[in-house]
Amino acid sequence: MSIFSIIVPVYKVEEYIDKCVMSILNQTFSDFELILVDDGSPDNCPELCDEYAKQDSRVKVIHKPNGGVSSARNEGVKIANGDYIWFVDSDDYVQENSLEVLCDYISKTSADLYVFEHGFNEFYELKDMNGLLCDHYYKYDFGFEPWNKVYKRSLITDNKLFFDTQEKVGEDLLFNINYYTKMNSCLFIPEKLYHYVVRENSAMTTVDKERYKKQMRLFFKIRDLLESTVSQENLAILFMMHMVSGLNQSFANSDFFRRRRIIKYYKSKAQFERKVFTCAVNKFLKNENASFLGKCKVKLLFL
Repeated sequence: MSIFSIIVPVYKVEEYIDKCVMSILNQTFSDFELILVDDGSPDNCPELCDEYAKQDSRVKVIHKPNGGVSSARNEGVKIANGDYIWFVDSDDYVQENSLEVLCDYISKTSADLYVFEHGFNEFYELKDMNGLLCDHYYKYDFGFEPWNKVYKRSLITDNKLFFDTQEKVGEDLLFNINYYTKMNSCLFIPEKLYHYVVRENSAMTTVDKERYKKQMRLFFKIRDLLESTVSQENLAILFMMHMVSGLNQSFANSDFFRRRRIIKYYKSKAQFERKVFTCAVNKFLKNENASFLGKCKVKLLFL
């Protein structure tokens, strides 16, 4: 049994995978297992994964039919043995002392979640989800991605938390919010431990005109998780966050009539009392972390 299980989904990253894997295997802290999940990659990645396993006993390899990053992560979780799980993307790489830094913090605390790269050090004890949303979530202290977080494996497995394989947009966010509802504490770590690589034609850089529908489907799944524990006002703010995210890509290269249809769609989904929604709009507009473009879109939509 190791302290860390590092799960890396692998798909069509032949030119990136070596830098990623070697940045992990060359860590200054050695008590970890590296789980490479070949998600039916059609290039030489499957053979490269097997070669890493031959060279280092800490490497485990799963070969599976292509099912997407969520299914790959889920398969990795099923065989993980570490006390903590770190999801690393195969086109990124990590600092050589990342695990050593994380282990030092873990030895001093007993948090359920470790979040790094946000410039401050704070131990946060969760009292309720309303407090978490207002104290940290709306300020983007957590971030929506999984790569800047280290999770307690027992909390994932005991609660049967898995990534939703239906969602291709925001599956990370859905997993994280589900995890937040189960955790009791979090430690924010200031150190930079991860290098995120932006690739052309990645899911994050590709225009998706149907993004608004995907964001709404995601929102309603999040609402189902939270509606018994958070206020209507907070649900309205979450609705707007998803709305803005959906608008960013759905409006790209769209004509006036398509944009009007999108706005009508959002209006039909915003089933909040006007007073609550107005209050949420004002809070969103006053949030210094909300983008200027996002605020403009909310103003226009609300009008």
